[in-house]
Amino acid sequence: MSFITDLAQEVANTPELAPIAAQKDVKVRILAVERGPSKNNPDNPDMLTVTYELPDHISAYSVKKYFPLPVPADDAKRRQGKLRNLKTFIAAHGWDFEPALSAIYEEDEAGNKAPNTSFLVGSEAWVVMALREDEYEGRKIQRNEIESYQ
Repeated sequence: MSFITDLAQEVANTPELAPIAAQKDVKVRILAVERGPSKNNPDNPDMLTVTYELPDHISAYSVKKYFPLPVPADDAKRRQGKLRNLKTFIAAHGWDFEPALSAIYEEDEAGNKAPNTSFLVGSEAWVVMALREDEYEGRKIQRNEIESYQ
């Protein structure tokens, strides 16, 4: 068999991406980190969006986790909830708080929000993965969601 024939067979047999079953002890790895205002909620003017891959599940969709960041307009309860979520995220990745927060809140030379991806990307953590069913454009879809960090 030729290279092209073998490759064509491999392409034809490659599975589609799919969510995994709900389970504990799922390893996730940070693929990308973005910071900016929420596109769907004006009450969250500063948000960290973390995209994870599931390295032990090569045919699984990536999973996004959203962290609204504290802002001066937050009341005490809202601020504490945001701080608690950041604390859980940072601890799950085994980072010290100060360097992790410096990486999250980094800005570029023009003052734009630009997290230090070299610090964040590639970091792994263990999570409990949930399987959710949603409706999108009139059809039911299944997706994974991080239920909690371990």
